[in-house]
Amino acid sequence: MEVPWFRRGFKRPQGDTDISVGLLDDVDSAFSGPNPACLNAFDIISLSPGFNLSGLFKDDVLKQEKESRFTSTQPASSIMSKLEEIASLFRFSFKKSKEFKVKLKGPEQGRKGHLSIDAEIFEVTPSLFVVELRKTGGDTLEYSKFCSQDLRPGLKDIVLTWDGNRPEKE
Repeated sequence: MEVPWFRRGFKRPQGDTDISVGLLDDVDSAFSGPNPACLNAFDIISLSPGFNLSGLFKDDVLKQEKESRFTSTQPASSIMSKLEEIASLFRFSFKKSKEFKVKLKGPEQGRKGHLSIDAEIFEVTPSLFVVELRKTGGDTLEYSKFCSQDLRPGLKDIVLTWDGNRPEKE
């Protein structure tokens, strides 16, 4: 074989050693910390109810009642802090399950157990975030009541728009 890749005992050619790479300590400052998961074009398209094809593959008919989302221009850390503040205000337990995912669990036993809500933050652009709230336990009526009477008013200062609604700030 004439191709060097297939020769036995191939020795890699040595490059110039005079090239200066610079300070590698500065590389870490460019990546200052973990960021929320980014949404790609397919994820963003699936957020639109008209284009979301997941109904063809899932039997989750009541998804609209169990899930809501909002957009925010606040940093992910501020959104997490606000969710933690609301959880403590309404005596919900607050547990970070992943870097940008939290679990809220209601203090009292309801008709169908404790109300449990998962919140996950996604990055659309460095200055725009989508927060997805999903009921994971408890009664759907309790969840709807908590969202409309407690959660939405508590988040109004960081919410740009709620899914399907016009902007909160004008």
